Amino acid sequence: MQLRLLFLIVFFVSFGLEAKCQRQLVKNGSFDTVLTCPTFAGQPDLAGWTIPVNHTGTSDLFNLCAPFVSNGFGENVTPFNGSGFSGGFIADAWAFREYICDTLLAPLIANQEYIVSFQFRVGSNGKYTTDDLGFDLSNTMPSLVSMGNGTINPNPTSQNPLGAVLYDTASWVQYIDTITAIGGERFICVGAFSTGTNLVLLDSTNVLPAAYFFYDSVSVFKKDVFKAKYFCIGTSTEFLSDTVGADSVFWNFGDPTSGPLNTSTLFIPSHLYSDTGSYDVILITYSDTVSDTIIGQINISPRQTLDLGPDTLLCEGDTLELNIQQDYSTYLWSDGSTVNSILVDSSCSVSVTLFGVCDTLQDTLNVRFDMPVQIDLGLDTTFCEGPSIDLNADVTVDADYQWNTGDTADYITVAQSGLYVFQAENGCGEFVDSISITVIPLPDTALLPLDTVNCFDATIVLERPVNDSITYIWSDSSSVLRFEVDSTQQVWLAAFNDCGFSVDTMNIIFNGEIKTELGEDTNICDLDSIQLSGSDSTATYFWSTGDTTISIYTEVGLDESYIVTIFKGECAKVESRRVRSSDIFCPSIDCSLEYDNVFSPNGDGINDLFRI
Repeated sequence: MQLRLLFLIVFFVSFGLEAKCQRQLVKNGSFDTVLTCPTFAGQPDLAGWTIPVNHTGTSDLFNLCAPFVSNGFGENVTPFNGSGFSGGFIADAWAFREYICDTLLAPLIANQEYIVSFQFRVGSNGKYTTDDLGFDLSNTMPSLVSMGNGTINPNPTSQNPLGAVLYDTASWVQYIDTITAIGGERFICVGAFSTGTNLVLLDSTNVLPAAYFFYDSVSVFKKDVFKAKYFCIGTSTEFLSDTVGADSVFWNFGDPTSGPLNTSTLFIPSHLYSDTGSYDVILITYSDTVSDTIIGQINISPRQTLDLGPDTLLCEGDTLELNIQQDYSTYLWSDGSTVNSILVDSSCSVSVTLFGVCDTLQDTLNVRFDMPVQIDLGLDTTFCEGPSIDLNADVTVDADYQWNTGDTADYITVAQSGLYVFQAENGCGEFVDSISITVIPLPDTALLPLDTVNCFDATIVLERPVNDSITYIWSDSSSVLRFEVDSTQQVWLAAFNDCGFSVDTMNIIFNGEIKTELGEDTNICDLDSIQLSGSDSTATYFWSTGDTTISIYTEVGLDESYIVTIFKGECAKVESRRVRSSDIFCPSIDCSLEYDNVFSPNGDGINDLFRI
């Protein structure tokens, strides 16, 4: 199969660079047109095809319109294009043959080159395959002298190379050859022509003791009628014809999906085809009142693609299959092999070059095979605060790893309690181990606030730390969370555990609350003065006026804030009161004045003086 494929692909690539398109001489090469749907095996005549004279081997016709014979007797074969295809026995243990034959639309011209091609596919239900395949062109319909089912011509026009066994059961393959006509050939037959069986085992589990082939898209074209080049989807196909003496031309590219772009009147047109597949191109040339119509067929091929995928991590013992099979392509791998798929079972860098009809592509894939990661962080651990501990995952194979702390080395040093998780990942999967570290804290030496003086009568509440790993005892031998103090005393708190012991002491003095208040801010007449006084005779007073007495009088006529600092024991308190003085705050006098208008200064004590 590989030898034959190489021959076909190399020839097709060369042909595809500047393909020759011309009138199709096979009437119904695609087997799509049928008189009625086939109802059983045989019946090639329903598509206008026949078999050699006196030959008893009946080739088969398949069409999507017929349920039983729509897919190759249950092989799920779909046509290369259109709705129909044909098939027949190539060989069995008794050299049994079946052929498909047709009459050409016109005899071949002597010494003229013709391109003959067809699509074939090996049937998968047969036990055998073969290298025996080809076609024969003849002036008369081939016949046997008497009724039989053997070879019609041991020297056909074209035959697959001996030993190039055909194996492709999954896809259609093109058989193509260029021949020079003897002249007058009117008939074409496709099939096997060797006199021997030429059988090669395909699948020993199959029951059918023969080789069976399917056929589609049979064509015979005369070269150099018109030419075309570029046959890849996405690239415009260019057409050229010998139009010497022609006044005008009309092209129909056989691609109705392209709408108005499907036709052209240019002598050298181009057309961008809408899809892959076979297209019948019609060229009509006009000269005066004479016209000539030429029909040719071209195949638009898909672009080649190549993607080996992203660099891959696998586990030792796994294998990776890289399959890049594509029609009409050859391959060259970095190890020198030319197969369409390889198996990778060890770390390496794999590269391949794909040589296709439309593209030559190259890709590289790095494959790494890993060993499983062995992780053992040890048993959960407890220790006293102060020293640290090293946690070592000791990774000895290729892997990506990280601690839940964010560290990316395979070891860390820890001194705090917590669950430490180490996670590693490579081609063998994900590996995780964890260890719980408990650090017992040392009892703190600063357990209580500093010594204090309570300047208020309220109770002082002391709260001890909360730590399940430490035991706490107050000076009253209790272990309550909150310790209340309501009198002058010394309080101590002891803390101890397996890692240590500490005691802290606090002196608390209850001084008594200073209750003196000067009152609210006041407005008074500017002729008056008020007394500001403290209420605690045991306290010491320092007024903003400089006085140190328990009370003072405000200055008459001044608008001022009076501030006093009161000291009692270790406590101090500041009070203030603003006194505003103004005549607007003085009471008004509403009265009438009566006086005498005479006086008698005689010393009798009555009206001696006159006052206003």
